[in-house]
Amino acid sequence: MKKKIYCLCLLIAAILLCTGCRTRKNKPDNTDNSVENTTESSEYETGAQLDPQTPLMELSDNLLEENYELVYAGMKSNSELIAVLVKADNGEIILKNYDVLKGKMLKKVKSAFKNTVLSENIRVYYYGEDRIFVNDTVNNIYLVFNNKFELKNTIELGENAAFDFVTSDSSRIVYIEDDTNKVYSYNVEAKSKSLVYQFDNNYQVLQTVGMTDDMNHLVYKYVNSSTANTGYADIQMEEHSAEYKENISYTIGISGNEYVYYNYWKSANQICFYSLDKPREIKMFELDSEKELENIVYISDTPYFFTGVKKSEKDGKTEMECKLYDKSQGILVEKMSYKTDGSAALQYVTMSPDTELVCITQKRNDGMSVFMWNLKVPSGAIEENEPIEL
Repeated sequence: MKKKIYCLCLLIAAILLCTGCRTRKNKPDNTDNSVENTTESSEYETGAQLDPQTPLMELSDNLLEENYELVYAGMKSNSELIAVLVKADNGEIILKNYDVLKGKMLKKVKSAFKNTVLSENIRVYYYGEDRIFVNDTVNNIYLVFNNKFELKNTIELGENAAFDFVTSDSSRIVYIEDDTNKVYSYNVEAKSKSLVYQFDNNYQVLQTVGMTDDMNHLVYKYVNSSTANTGYADIQMEEHSAEYKENISYTIGISGNEYVYYNYWKSANQICFYSLDKPREIKMFELDSEKELENIVYISDTPYFFTGVKKSEKDGKTEMECKLYDKSQGILVEKMSYKTDGSAALQYVTMSPDTELVCITQKRNDGMSVFMWNLKVPSGAIEENEPIEL
């Protein structure tokens, strides 16, 4: 089965997958947002070919365009990545298809839109399917492109929607209608919405924790105004029902088809994986430090997860240490240190379907840094993958 490319916004501090913020929007609609003009560039050399002897390479300068901000870069195939650039306060987007092994820009398409002025707050969802979602979180718009970079749909959720995100099969946008406390699933192909679940009025959703890969379980963190307790609601999508876990001492996340429990066992840097496919099976995993939990990404359809820790900051440079773990075997697969401009704010981490390349994007002073981590080249940072003792 073909693996999906999976990208996630990072889990910051609370260690929860906050795929939606409480931006106010209303019901889905398709707006008149036709493309005014499109220009396309054919294949050309960039000079940035992946060195087969080097474990890490920065690609940022090869993806940038003057007067545009790079807002996303992620793996498209075993050798290609997709990049998205926008012009702030303008209705223009550039999408690029870049082959990192050949050092060639395979395709670049610039599109200008008649009725859209884009903000600087852009999220991108791309899971390896034939849909690229460019979400303007201020103007409440989803621009949906296919892999040929053609605009296929424009979706406006509106001011009463909150906590919206795209499902991992690229077929739906799930959101909560703020004024009714109802959870809706918007079908991108059918251009229609359906009710998933309705919270009672005393439940206020605080955060989207995540959805399992099989899309059967959707978890939110909430506060119950009648008890003042916080808790987690696990919504079973097909049954339209929910299980509530309230006033618990640990924190819950989602990885694949598993719950992730933090602060559940002996130490703060341990995490536990509870299988929803195999009930009562819990795997415990101990990280090297609690700081790794501040930037952690679970990569869908793989047993891997990624952590990033700021080691030092000097003269405007931040040194990062990144690690890749295999939760199925309980081992540290590889680790890598590098320096970059600006903050340690990781943005997207994606992996190629053959699990040999990892694309890392990180916020920097003038936009975004893009690093390509070649796992086929040993970094020399670890000599042997011993199972981690618990």
